[in-house]
Amino acid sequence: LYAGRLSENKGVDTIIDAMKFLNNKIHLAIIGEGDQKESLIELVKNNNLTDRIKFIDFQPRKKLWKIFNNYDTLIISTKIIEAFCLTALEAQANGLPVIYSDIGGTKDVIGKSGLMFKAGDCLDLSKKIEFLAFNFNELSKYSVLGFKNAKKYKISRIVPFLRNTKRRR
Repeated sequence: LYAGRLSENKGVDTIIDAMKFLNNKIHLAIIGEGDQKESLIELVKNNNLTDRIKFIDFQPRKKLWKIFNNYDTLIISTKIIEAFCLTALEAQANGLPVIYSDIGGTKDVIGKSGLMFKAGDCLDLSKKIEFLAFNFNELSKYSVLGFKNAKKYKISRIVPFLRNTKRRR
């Protein structure tokens, strides 16, 4: 599953390219809107992946959280910059393992609670997807690690920390 903006920086084309190297049993849903949507749909068609990749319109957060239950993994494929990926934490809070690119703050927030791949490298990404797709124990492990990681970012824990930090300045 990918959920987010469909812009060049988000690297959804990397996920689509990775799908070419994966077992036909692996499917992808892309949720979102953006200026790259039409070119991504065209990329899927040109690579004969229309039977394995579907596009879903933007979903409000609470609906997205329910949708997480229908998927095995969330992929964050940012290519250039990502300060903080709230969607990745929301997925982890819902027990969904995260595969993410080695860009920006996401690697600091997710760290070892997810699987990291080299940004823009569809072969590296395909290996990470396949590793989780056919290894239930690892899928379960990253589900638990992710859930524990997301708990660290509960708003009830962050607000007091920020208030105390502000006072120390």
